[in-house]
Parts: sequence; C-alpha cells; structure tokens
Amino acid sequence: MWRISKLLILCLMAQPVLARGLGELPTLDDASLSPDGRHLLLLQSNGEAYDLAVERVGADSRRVILSATPERGLFNWCRWANNERIVCSLRTYNPVARVGMVTATRLLAVDLDGSDLLGLIPKPRNMVGRAPSFSPQIQDRVISWLPEDPAHILVQLNRQDPNRPSVYRLNIHDNTLVRVRRSRSQIRQWYADFKGHVRLGVGFRDESTPVVFGMKTMPVAYGNAAFASEVPPVPLGFSLDGQQIYMNMTNGSDRHGIYRVRYSDGEVLGPIHTDPEFDVFGSLVQDPETGEPVGVRYMRHHPHAVWFDEELATLFRSLERHVPGRHHQLISVDDDYKLFLFHAYGGISPGYFLVDRAAGKLIEIGRDYPDLKDESVVDIAPIEYPSRDGSKIPGYLAVPKHLAGQKLPTVVLPHGGPYDRDSARFDPWVQYLNDLGIAVLKPNFRGSVGYGELYMQAGYRQWGKRMQEDLVDGIDWMVREGIADPDRVCVVGASYGGFTALVSAYKYADRVRCAVSLAGISDLDRLVRRIHDFDLVNRNRDRIQSGDELRANSPYHHAAAFAIPVLLVHGDRDTVVDVEHSREMAARLKLVDKSFEYIEQPGGDHFLSGGAQRRAFYAAMGEFLGAHLQLTANRDETAITRAMKPDDPDRFMRVESRRLSHAR
Repeated sequence: MWRISKLLILCLMAQPVLARGLGELPTLDDASLSPDGRHLLLLQSNGEAYDLAVERVGADSRRVILSATPERGLFNWCRWANNERIVCSLRTYNPVARVGMVTATRLLAVDLDGSDLLGLIPKPRNMVGRAPSFSPQIQDRVISWLPEDPAHILVQLNRQDPNRPSVYRLNIHDNTLVRVRRSRSQIRQWYADFKGHVRLGVGFRDESTPVVFGMKTMPVAYGNAAFASEVPPVPLGFSLDGQQIYMNMTNGSDRHGIYRVRYSDGEVLGPIHTDPEFDVFGSLVQDPETGEPVGVRYMRHHPHAVWFDEELATLFRSLERHVPGRHHQLISVDDDYKLFLFHAYGGISPGYFLVDRAAGKLIEIGRDYPDLKDESVVDIAPIEYPSRDGSKIPGYLAVPKHLAGQKLPTVVLPHGGPYDRDSARFDPWVQYLNDLGIAVLKPNFRGSVGYGELYMQAGYRQWGKRMQEDLVDGIDWMVREGIADPDRVCVVGASYGGFTALVSAYKYADRVRCAVSLAGISDLDRLVRRIHDFDLVNRNRDRIQSGDELRANSPYHHAAAFAIPVLLVHGDRDTVVDVEHSREMAARLKLVDKSFEYIEQPGGDHFLSGGAQRRAFYAAMGEFLGAHLQLTANRDETAITRAMKPDDPDRFMRVESRRLSHAR
C-alpha cells in the first residue's frame, strides 16, 4: 500500500544512529595556517553546515567570524590571501529555466577579526554600442594569489563568453576588477607563474582534444604527441626564470607523471616523478627561493609524499613520528617552516594535528568525529580480484574487527563519477557499515581513474555493462573467499554508484538482496539531454552511450524487472543529478507494483552537505539495511545507542522530508 506522509525526520523517527557520530558532518572540513603562522582558519561544523572560524595558534581563542546562510550560501573553501585577509568561495543552488538546478559560486573577503566583509566580483556594467558582459555563474577560480602583491589576486571569469574565460586582477579590499588577459576561443583554464604572469592556457580543440598553449605575444600550441591524453595535461608550476614548465602529463605513456617541459616549444626535457602503479595526480612542492621541485604529493592507496630533497625527507620523517596515526597528509605550513598542520588517520579517530617544530609540541586541533574512539576505527585494505574476462580489478575491503572469519552480510559500495576512484582513506560510510556488522567492498571498476588511461577508457560506453559486471565479479569473489554470505548482499551507492545499485535490482537480483540509491541516475537519456545544456557536449556524451543503448541500460525503463527492495533518497536541490531521476523512478516502480521507498529531501544537495540531510540518510539507510540484511545478530550493539536529535533543524537545511513507500 502507498503511504505518503510529511514528517520531521529528526524529531519523529525512532531509528537510532551511531553513538560515534558518523551520521554527522565532520567537525572540521578544512584548516590552514596564516603565512606568519600566528593564526589558523577553520571550516567548523555547527551541526547543520560549516562556519568560518579563526584561532590564535597556541591560545584557546577560536571564534566564528562568518556563518553560512541560505542567502550567502555554503562554504566551498577559504584561504589566507595575506596575514590579515581571508578569501572564501561559497556556493548556492539556483533553478534555471529549461536546464534545472545549477550551482553558482561567489567570492567574498573578510578580515581575520570578522570585520570589513566584502562580496567580491562587481556586476558588469553594459553600455550601448559595446559587446555585452555577463555575470558569470562560476566566480571562484583563482589562478594566482600574487604573493608579491597582497592586495590583489588573479581570477578567471566568463564575462565576455559563457565558456571562454578572461583573466582579471581583483582588489580584495575595494573590489576593483581589471582585465589583464582576454579570452581565447579554445582555452578553458589559465595558469600563472610565481610572479602572477599568465603563462599558459589549457583547453580543447574541436571540443574534445586537449591542447596546451604557451602564451607569448600570441598563443603557441604544444602539438606533439606527448600532450595527447584523455585526462588533459595540467601545469603544476614554473621555473623561476620561466623557461620550464612542470607539467602533469602522460608523455605518450599510459600513466600520468610529472615532467619538465621547455616553455619555448613544448619539448619534454625529462621526468620529475612517475609511478609504475598509479597515475601521479597531485601537487608539486617547489623551493620558494630557487623554484626547483623538491617534492610531490599525490594519492596511492593513501596520501603519499615523495621528497627529492634529502633534508626535507629527513625533516618530514621526523615530524610524522610525533603525529598520531599511520597515515599523514600535510595540509599547511607557515612561511618559516616552523609550524606544520597534518590530517592524520589509520588506527586513530581521524583529525587535525599541529606540530610546533620550534617548541617541540604537538597540538590536537580537532577530530573529525569526536565520539569515535581510536580502538573502534576500521582498517580498509587494498585488494585485487579477477573479473570474468581475466582482468584484475583493484579495490578495497573492510571487515568488522569483531566478526572476522565469519560469512558476513555485505555491501558493495561503488564510487560515483564514474571517472573517479576510491582509496584506503578513512571513510565514514565504511565505518558506519562495519559498525553494523557489514563487510564492505569498494571496487575500482573499469572506468576508474588513477590506474592509467587504458583502464579508464575501458569503462567508456560500459554503463550497466562491463563496469557493472566488475561489481558482480567482486561479489562472487567475496563469496568464494568465505567473506560474504551469498544470501545477504546489497549494493549501496551515490550518483553513478546509485545507478549501479538500481541496475543490480533488475540485472542481478540472483546475487543481490536490496539496493540503496542516493542521488542516483535512473535514465541515461535524461542524463545525456542535460549534458547538451553545458560545454564539451561531445566529449562528455560519448563516454556514456548513444542510441538504443541509452534505453537498454537505464533502470527507469526496466522497472518491471526489479526483483528486490529499493531505497531511493534524493535532495531536491541536486545540481549534479536532477531529482527527477528519482521522482520518475519511484513513480515507475509504483506503477508496476514493486517494493521500494523514496525519501525526497527539500533543500538537500548532491553531497549530503546539510547536517539534517546527512543524519536522515544514514538513519534511513541503517533501517533499510537492517531489515533486508537481517543485521540484529551481527551488529556491534555498543555502537547503536542514541536516538537522533533535533540539533536546531531550522538552522540551515530544511529537514521536513517527503517519504513515499510501497510494499507488495
């Protein structure tokens, strides 16, 4: 029977959530040191969204200087422009006729004491007889922080052409905006050197082929095969004399590395760092005095740093011995290299730690989940399993500590994208599911990035096909290894991961007992139609499918074949996957009398950015999995102890949700 009800999820739902706070926003979303090391800026959760806070280093003086509001938007990031002034990016979600919800970003500046708040980027003033200017949708692309000019930054804005940015010098004190580089037809992203001189443009030829331009008096394209790759080359830095570019590129190989490139003609001079197992997608560390590369940071199974300078390598080995946890990511340093901010995890509840090298002190700045005890943290292990065609599929496995050696209820947790990847970093979804007694497999199916161009391209046009088979082969591997109970397996995913969950509901009901789709894609034809409203149509559309394949691999068109219960959850302000994907999926499942539940979250976005939205999803997921995986006998009862709390539900996100369910 259908039932349609409006309920305040947080107040009226009796489903308990983890005492460890995993359904909450992490306490801190970001942190960084001021250049002089005297202050920390932090994006700090208020329970419903993030506020900007500033703390004096070594003093108990943290205070909020700017809060998120529905009008102002949600914080994307904040950064020190100099020792006194902070620049932040915020986002809002806005409906556009015939397009749907889109994300708009804005910049603002504020002093560290909260004064002199200024919205940046003045609105264009159009004049008769001149080409019109636009107020761009995206306004937060900073291409240089101009360290020698603390009053200005360089930004790129699409003011003359909706898809071709020009470069502007922006005064962060009085909002004066001056154009310094006009847009070029093929350039989508500009890059500047140490001194703020615009040196490179990266874009696409024929809307599909990546191309790099060196900027002299006119653009000079680097046309050799070394720059040809599916993932566009990215300049990571320049030599001080401007004669070399430090470029992230394939250099004609399968994997991305970092190479020296001669600026004058694009000739590749040699490698700085390559990795035989992973693409080197990350950042380069340069000596501030010589400009020479001294280290590189990127993701392997965990955040990884390679130091070319032995003195720096020794320094960081020494520093990391004093930081808790097995894995450490350097977040920020001061200009004098006396203070080092790390994010740490692995065997501990993850959090931020500050090392004061001069004083020989370790300062705990904050834990992501303060209620999560170190001894309860799960380990996520890299694994590899065979696919049906003999290919090796990399991934990650997490098994509840107290249930190792048993055949367990299992969740396959495919990542979104799909051109993304999972790692062994701490994951609150995995921790939550392990605490419920569920083993978790995170497959990096074909199409995932990080393992070379060929592996990523092997997923093109394989939506619902080979990529889906890689997930199912992972289930079969877990059953053969005695890890998974074959009668208690569910697929849980968000975005593209939600799509795979829905495909499992009709293609692989013999292997799967339930499916959870958060903001999942249900109709590939709808997805492709939306792509036509944006840039690089052919490049993005051709990676999915075309013609009859769109319908053949869309869950929406196979609702009658669904054979397992489904949970659909979607925010109505999702700008990535339109909420209509879940609305129409729910309507079609109802029409053909299938078992499902649909929760639509007013004010909710694609990323569970609101605290109320996140708590409601975790509770609904836990309740749904508990029922269909029969978890009572397996879960860690010490973890399930507290009911959901209101936490000022009107603070930011609306938590009144529409719940639609249908049971056969």
